[in-house]
Amino acid sequence: WFFLIFCFWSIAACSLLYSAMIRGFSLGASDIIEFIKLPYFLVLFSYFFVVSNQSLIDVRKLICFAGFLVLFISYICWLNPTLALLYTSTKMASIGRASAPMMNPYTLAFVCSYFLIYYSSRVFFLRGPISLFDIFCATGFAGLILLSQSRSILLAVSVAFVLSFGLNVILYYVCAQKKTFRRGVLLGQIAMLAAAGFLVLAIIDYWGLNYIKLLLNQMSAGEISESGSVSVRVEQIQRVLNMAMEDLGGLLAGFGPAKSEFRLLESGYAYVLFRHGLIGFIFYITVFVFIFIRAYRNFKRRDFTDIHYAIMVFFLGMPFFLTSSMHIEHPKASFLFFMLWGVSFGRSWALDPKIT
Repeated sequence: WFFLIFCFWSIAACSLLYSAMIRGFSLGASDIIEFIKLPYFLVLFSYFFVVSNQSLIDVRKLICFAGFLVLFISYICWLNPTLALLYTSTKMASIGRASAPMMNPYTLAFVCSYFLIYYSSRVFFLRGPISLFDIFCATGFAGLILLSQSRSILLAVSVAFVLSFGLNVILYYVCAQKKTFRRGVLLGQIAMLAAAGFLVLAIIDYWGLNYIKLLLNQMSAGEISESGSVSVRVEQIQRVLNMAMEDLGGLLAGFGPAKSEFRLLESGYAYVLFRHGLIGFIFYITVFVFIFIRAYRNFKRRDFTDIHYAIMVFFLGMPFFLTSSMHIEHPKASFLFFMLWGVSFGRSWALDPKIT
């Protein structure tokens, strides 16, 4: 089975490289190295698929350990920007944006968003004892997202929490999962969202997070189109669409690696369309939907509800996370994505071996 996948990967890699070459794109060593990620993705998915067949206790321990490690290292780097400069540009460090070694502020905020959702669900939503560790981590990750000053991630995780209210209503009333949630969870969530909004605005002003404040001022003045980060993303999507309209093959299957063409694609949607085309875009959307459905069904069976609930909320926000960048193909953040993919599918297989 692995041999067949390796053959398919080899053929696909050669085809994409050839596709980029015949279009006249210049290729570098980094473009070829990109394909090393594919077997790495396969190993990640397979490992968590197998582990989840037995139990999610080890996965829960891994989430707690990884979360605390990310929290500790990130705050150390924020307090001592010299450590963060192993990856982060001097510009980002000089304006105080939180980052970590080999992880820029945007990717760090994306990773932190999952941990924030996970620990917040354990504290506010799901029935069970509230631990000081959960409160500490939820607060810490909320602070890191603000300190990273990634406005698109801050917006995406906010939307995910708002959408989770509708999810909670469905689970609570329609799916009869009242025993899984804390009492008064819906009123509590409304209060939490209102308090969080007030605190975020107060913290932005108190900490002097000018990068976020600038966007808020532009939004209030109706000048969002003048935001540099927004205009860059829109221009990238337009450019990729213009290229695709002139090349049917590129529209369907993408243009391959060719980092020189788009050295830094800040829009996840532009990245997917350029690299993978409509076929890849549909594939990713399908994967997101299937992961959500699997997590939903596992949650209904009350199997490790904290893990499956967090997966559902996280993927509710995924369309908005992609407005920032294609984090799930970043070598660091991809660990999180393929872990959740393997967990949701592997646990489904364990609970229902007849599933296809």
